[in-house]
Formats: sequence, structure tokens, C-alpha cells
Amino acid sequence: MKNFLIGCFALVATTMMASPAQALWIDMGGAVDVGIEDDWLASISQADLLLAYGSGGEAAEAAWLSFVTTSTITQGELTKEGDVDWYAPVYSDPTLLTEAPNLIAFELPVAHATYLVKNATTRAAFTNNDQGLWGVINISGLGLNLGDDMQISHVTGAGGITVPEPSTLLLLGTGLAMVGLRRRRNK
Repeated sequence: MKNFLIGCFALVATTMMASPAQALWIDMGGAVDVGIEDDWLASISQADLLLAYGSGGEAAEAAWLSFVTTSTITQGELTKEGDVDWYAPVYSDPTLLTEAPNLIAFELPVAHATYLVKNATTRAAFTNNDQGLWGVINISGLGLNLGDDMQISHVTGAGGITVPEPSTLLLLGTGLAMVGLRRRRNK
């Protein structure tokens, strides 16, 4: 029993000491938490999309996104969000003093697991890391700078966010409790 309690304490202490990812902020008349930087998956130019898939439309985007994410995404699953207003600078602290270079943030009307950012020449796929309603991307990987006449024509989302149901968490907790009781009974 003593070893079990020591193990539980070590697990809790390790979890508490693990540092979470750095939250990012924008200034909208006050500090707004926009989550963490999203991971870039891949980019493709309009010309390469036409060459590889025969068109630059939503069907080609869905096929390319399926290839990039290694999951099946149909054209019907893509949700076009329309023109995007982006915010810069993005700050790495809530006092809005330290800028995070080359990052932009934009609001997503719906939380998607993956989203596609595009303009007239390029499509880029990103993973929504904090699975929230903000996209935060590094534009330097897209060959753009904040000083350029940068425009995002629209954001297309794919794949819903899966949130564990309370019953799943209850089942997990019950299972762990049963393992603990079983172990205690066997000693």
C-alpha cells in the first residue's frame, strides 16, 4: 500500500511539474488568449495542386488534405469559413510586451482538428494544436512576411474535435479504482 501511495504521489508531482505549452496573446482592447502555435503539416502551390489533382477546387483540396493527414477527407467534410481577418502582432505574454515574430492569429468559427489556409497562390495545412477557436500560424514557413500585402482568402476546416465523454472518464476512473482495490486485496 505504501508503494502504491508513493507511486500515486510521484505521478501527481510529475504531472504538476510538467510545463504546459506557452500560451499566446493578441491585443483586442485587452489581452485575448489565442492558444498555442499550430503545427504546419504541408504546403502546395496552386500550380502544383492543378498538376497533381487536375483542378484547384474543393475536391482537389480534399484529396490533397487527405494525403497530407493520412485520413480520408471528403469534399463534403470541408467547411469554408470565408474571408479571414488576421491579427498581428501575437504576443508571448499577457502583458502584451513581448512579440512572437512572424505569428498571426485568426478566429475559427468552428473548432477543427485540421484546417487549410489559402490565398491566390498557396494552400497550407495546419493541425489545430489546442483544438480551440483560434488558429495561430507562423507565416515565415509560407514565404510571407508581415510587411507583405498578405491576404488569406479563406480557411477551410476538416475533421471535428473529439472530446471524451464524461462516461468515458468515469469508466477510466472506475477501472483504475478497481485495479487499486484488486492490488490491495491481493496483498
